[in-house]
Amino acid sequence: ILIGGKMAFAAAGLRLRQNAGLDSEILQSLTARMAVDVLGGPQPVDGLNWWRVRLALPDGRVQEGWMAQTDLHGQVLLSGV
Repeated sequence: ILIGGKMAFAAAGLRLRQNAGLDSEILQSLTARMAVDVLGGPQPVDGLNWWRVRLALPDGRVQEGWMAQTDLHGQVLLSGV
């Protein structure tokens, strides 16, 4: 289980969204597995658990948003360490 304040790993293709939920604006689509800092959550929306995260982008910028822990089929997208 993911705990706020811990590091996790996001799967390639996972989307960072403005807010928790499938209809929220997509801020980034990850192209590679990336380490993220878990800031809080989970927040259940659309049948998924969403986590507030912060990540460093390849261009050096830092961005915050929400990521789903699994997809709608139960495949893990955001795994804790």
